[in-house]
Amino acid sequence: MNDPEFSKHLTQDLLEQDEFLSSAEFNEHRKKVAQRLARATKTELAARRQLVAAAGGTVAAIGLAVLGVQYGVQQSVAPPEWFLDTVAMVVILSPVGALALAGIYLYRYRLELVRARSLSAKQSLLELSHRIAELRREIIELKKASKQPRGPDHNSPTAAFTLVEALTVVVILGIIASMLLPSITKTVRRSRSTECQNSLTQLTKSLLLYEYDYRYLPGAGGAALTTNSFPWIVSSPESWLIRIIPYVGTNESLTRCAEDINKPTGFEWRPDSYGYNAGGSCPRHDPSHDVGLGYGKSDFISSSRAASPANMVSIGDLQLPASVADNVISPWHVIPNGPFISVIPDRHATGANMAFLDGHVEWGRREAWIAESAVSRSRWNRDNQPHRETW
Repeated sequence: MNDPEFSKHLTQDLLEQDEFLSSAEFNEHRKKVAQRLARATKTELAARRQLVAAAGGTVAAIGLAVLGVQYGVQQSVAPPEWFLDTVAMVVILSPVGALALAGIYLYRYRLELVRARSLSAKQSLLELSHRIAELRREIIELKKASKQPRGPDHNSPTAAFTLVEALTVVVILGIIASMLLPSITKTVRRSRSTECQNSLTQLTKSLLLYEYDYRYLPGAGGAALTTNSFPWIVSSPESWLIRIIPYVGTNESLTRCAEDINKPTGFEWRPDSYGYNAGGSCPRHDPSHDVGLGYGKSDFISSSRAASPANMVSIGDLQLPASVADNVISPWHVIPNGPFISVIPDRHATGANMAFLDGHVEWGRREAWIAESAVSRSRWNRDNQPHRETW
């Protein structure tokens, strides 16, 4: 330690270090580090606020969507298709968007703040041996400078997320939406099938209440009547649906299936969504082979005449072109004047819902409901027999 050469070199190093710390280059470096720290702090704070706002908006959107669906369920009102699609998209995409923004915040802004703080700490250690008074003066000047307004740039707190980042989030959401949309559609259709089954259950109970009052089931009756004034075509008062309306209550939406694509005609009338098993497995409108629940014009059938109510189709999904006025379902394959191969639709995942005389509802593929087999055709007839002569 008493070596003159060592003392000489140490003195020279200290003088060079003091000269460097007092130089204009180091002062400029010090200012840049402080400005970077101040800018990173402000942009991180602005990004954090936007992230909290996005998270709050996500929670609010999901909450409103859940409340809307819950309100529809409590009011027994079938929400429109666009509303269900919107709810599904909000519930799925809102958290994804919030997570994407959180990732951008952590990678772009939080990481930049950490780096700026680390660089500032290293500089502070380097200047520890320097003049404290000068350091204090510089800090005061930097604080004053940081309060001065600056022009807009890509790092300003008013533009924490750039346009490229926002477009990236939109593209990611679009890709995820295209991947999830088929499953969302299947879920919506499945929920509509469940809604249809609930409607058929209520309608079957209404049939039995009607029978309790009148001793007989209502029969199919007529679907529509022509008038001499607008709307020219109206629902027939003899229709089985019209007869049981008093037992349905105020929820008349039970008489329409959400998956029924038939729209009102120019006469403000459209075919029914559900049909009545009037003739069983016999051809439509053939009273000579009437083995169903009756057409309701000359003969009426009571449920006691069914050999197996739990295996006897009573009402179910019906499809008809707008030009055909009918409210009868049957396993026959051809409809006159219509483009469909059967009055039994395939609108519920290539199948249809059928209600039985005991009140339960089953889903099955259309091919199974109209199959020319003893098991299938027996379910249409009140004596629970296949009646091959009607095939």
